[in-house]
Amino acid sequence: LVSYLLFPLPLPQSGTQAFDIESSLQAAWLSLALMFPVAFLSGVSLPMVITCVQRKIPNRMNAAGLTMLFNTAGAAIGPLLAGFVFLPSVGFQSSLIIAAAGYVGLAIFATERSNWSFHERSGRLFLLLGLVFLLAIAFFPYHRAE
Repeated sequence: LVSYLLFPLPLPQSGTQAFDIESSLQAAWLSLALMFPVAFLSGVSLPMVITCVQRKIPNRMNAAGLTMLFNTAGAAIGPLLAGFVFLPSVGFQSSLIIAAAGYVGLAIFATERSNWSFHERSGRLFLLLGLVFLLAIAFFPYHRAE
């Protein structure tokens, strides 16, 4: 956020169809709106993941260490794959879809099979989230920004 506040913005050009941000305050609010939800949910989800890992690995230090190892490895490998493999080969929007499918795959992999019963609340929620994902993919505005 500070980098956007200190970065000089170009003057808006009239007659262009491009999206222009006209002030540093607008850039700050836009940055906050785009980054805060993801940062907040990431901050909430890591302790939840550590708690789930602690159910399988009783030693708290080992559970937290293993979770942080995979979190750090993913944070290092993900941008490299995105920047050097997916973006040049399939483009921006397809890269987003691949990333979303990867997150869904990880969620399925991490979910205990006993929670998949549709007679339980968690199974119905899992089904609902799967349907929401399929609908989002079906109605995604492909090639909108390319």
